[in-house]
Amino acid sequence: WNPQRLIPRLHVPTAIFLPGTAFGHWLMEDLPLFITALELSPSAPILVPKRHSKFIADLIKTLDREVIYLNGPVRVDSLILIQKNLDSGWPHPKDLEVLNHFPAFVAAKSKHSPSLRVYASRQGFKRSPENESQIELLFEEFGFKVFQLEKLNLFEEIGLLSSTSVLAGFHGSAHTNVVWMPSGGSILDIVNENYW
Repeated sequence: WNPQRLIPRLHVPTAIFLPGTAFGHWLMEDLPLFITALELSPSAPILVPKRHSKFIADLIKTLDREVIYLNGPVRVDSLILIQKNLDSGWPHPKDLEVLNHFPAFVAAKSKHSPSLRVYASRQGFKRSPENESQIELLFEEFGFKVFQLEKLNLFEEIGLLSSTSVLAGFHGSAHTNVVWMPSGGSILDIVNENYW
């Protein structure tokens, strides 16, 4: 019995794999390396799990590249993998530079001066506190606009956050969008004292 016979082979010289992790880790850890891989191998097709997140679908639409959707494991002769380093959660400045200079992201950024105050609501999603509707009202009294970032597409998020001067909300992946905010912006990360 040879298990390799059960795994289909893709007949491509090399391929790039785009992983689908949670949004915050994907944005700060996987995506900069994926963009770098695209530059290193300009003709390699992209391998993507058939079941992938909306933000991955948003990105794929902007790429002029063959995409191969996978139902499971495959064999290829050469594969460019995305590797996380030990400093998970602490992006390297070079990674932030890669994100902020990627042409599709540059085009999505707002041309308006950053003046918005955004409260990133988690209502209906993981880690939303029971009284979040009251918290939203409180922030609105201080001039914040409430958005559920999970309901926006990737490029709408970039446009919104690039015109934001203050981002507030409960601790979670929405705050990784700080990468799109202009320098001098502020973030208010609300965490339950028992969370850690």
